[in-house]
Amino acid sequence: MGKSYKQPQKREVMAGSKLEIEMLQYSLNEANQKLAKKSADLNTVTRIMEQTTKVADQRKEKVENLIKLTTTLTKRVTYWKVAAIIEAGIIIGQILLKVVA
Repeated sequence: MGKSYKQPQKREVMAGSKLEIEMLQYSLNEANQKLAKKSADLNTVTRIMEQTTKVADQRKEKVENLIKLTTTLTKRVTYWKVAAIIEAGIIIGQILLKVVA
């Protein structure tokens, strides 16, 4: 036949066990405090990184705008140089025609 199961006797919590539990609870509280501080530090770093990213994006946009402006100005300066060279050629041509005529 089957063995009968004996229920273990209830033991009273010994003083040493209570002390161990209190020490573990203290350690757990300390760990929770450290975790809370690290979480706060992480949140601060996250906010700083988000702000830094925003500033970097703004600077990138400014640089892109400056590049566009520089390109536009370079095209205009080149246009005016070509126009000045053509005008100088016309003036020299008129002077040469007056000298020859």
